[in-house]
Amino acid sequence: MIGIEEACEIMHDAYEKAAVGAGRETQQASRKPWADVPEPNKVTMRAAVQALMDALEKKRRMGSIVQPDRIVIHDH
Repeated sequence: MIGIEEACEIMHDAYEKAAVGAGRETQQASRKPWADVPEPNKVTMRAAVQALMDALEKKRRMGSIVQPDRIVIHDH
């Protein structure tokens, strides 16, 4: 299983990449590798990633099927 710090680094990198792809700028303070992101920003990302991990675990325990290779979120 993936740990919270690794998940946060993946999400941070994905968020930064997605923002660039969408023509948006992220906060200058956090526009850097995860290891160099300010601690207050890391605290927020950890909380968000933990909430996602908890929700996915709850779905798994309930027997809901989650595709492990890809989760697609559609923007409405």
